[in-house]
Amino acid sequence: MSAPASVSEAVRAWTGCEHVVFVHSGSAALGLALWASGAGATAASVAVPALACWTLTQSVLEAGAQPRYAEVGTDLQATPEGVRATGADFAMSVAAWGAPCRLPPASPVPPRVADLTLSPLSAFDALAGAADFLVLSLGRGKPWDIGAGGILACADESLATEVRDRVQFGRRGLRWHRRGPRIVAAAALGEPALAAWQRLVEGRDAHIEARLAWEALSAGTALRPVPLAEPARAGVTAIVPHLLAPDFDLTGEDLYRVAIAERMPIGVQPVSPAYLEPAGADLCGGCPAAEALSDRLVFVSSAALGAPLSERLARFLDRVQANVARLRFPFGLPIDTPAAPLPEPYRRWAAYGVLCRGLDGSFRVLDTLTAKLFAVDANLATALAAAQAPAAPLSAARVPPVRLAEAAP
Repeated sequence: MSAPASVSEAVRAWTGCEHVVFVHSGSAALGLALWASGAGATAASVAVPALACWTLTQSVLEAGAQPRYAEVGTDLQATPEGVRATGADFAMSVAAWGAPCRLPPASPVPPRVADLTLSPLSAFDALAGAADFLVLSLGRGKPWDIGAGGILACADESLATEVRDRVQFGRRGLRWHRRGPRIVAAAALGEPALAAWQRLVEGRDAHIEARLAWEALSAGTALRPVPLAEPARAGVTAIVPHLLAPDFDLTGEDLYRVAIAERMPIGVQPVSPAYLEPAGADLCGGCPAAEALSDRLVFVSSAALGAPLSERLARFLDRVQANVARLRFPFGLPIDTPAAPLPEPYRRWAAYGVLCRGLDGSFRVLDTLTAKLFAVDANLATALAAAQAPAAPLSAARVPPVRLAEAAP
């Protein structure tokens, strides 16, 4: 793939869509797609994958529509049967980590929205005729990362016109407040967007090799590759999802807490069922397959999937499985008995700290505000565990890279 002359050209070539609208965020692009579909104006229902980032639900709610959660399969995608079972008027799907976007061909009625943020180089022939809007976030940490911005692409000129009109003339009807959708000139994205695009293209072969190596490694560990598209079509992603084996005695969040302490590149991401998140307490759910999968879901950076790190990961998983009794949160700490309150310097950890335990029995705390890892004693660990019980899901929190710090904050 040759380097495009402009970011507009890159998006048109990538999506196959003639009409491209640049806005200030991916969430704004999702909301505009729903508004152009009429979902907000009619207070319609929108089918959303049950196992997906909270921003999908947020976009539906802010457009004035109601989310209905569709059950997912083992590839983490909403199944056609699950989407149809919601009885929703519209559908939103996600092509994540190289998986195909499985929107049902007949129901719900168009327009259908596909979020392609996490697989920006996936093959799109499977999407032909299935999605009416393609959405991409350029936000920090995304595969196509320029720090901020969003793209909304469609092949239908009338839908593209509706999107532009909504932004320019219908802003009062959109519940976006200070984050309201703003059209951004393509020229404003400029060289950073083109450079980021080229990095994606150049990294494609390395990603394929890393994925093949990780699939081979997974055959002998507790991790199971999520069945995605074949590697040659998987595209470049920042993270590779895996499911813990059903007989593995730790959840994904428990394993993440140990991985932090051992500085191993295994993490969790914000893709739990939205109705289980603190912000979604009033939403109706009931997708047992998605809930079970979310407990077993972990992610590894594609940059970490080659030898010798893969061999270290295999040894790490073996040691974890041999010590599961003391590695299950809250690590056997006596949090049901009265504990001393957190001292003043550490009180922010009740909201922003992730308590971890190393394989040697030591306790660490990840400060998510500073991305630093602090060693703590058992007394402080007990106070923190008690302060966080019942803890909010780690999947709702930002998962930063970590570095070890020996001093207290």
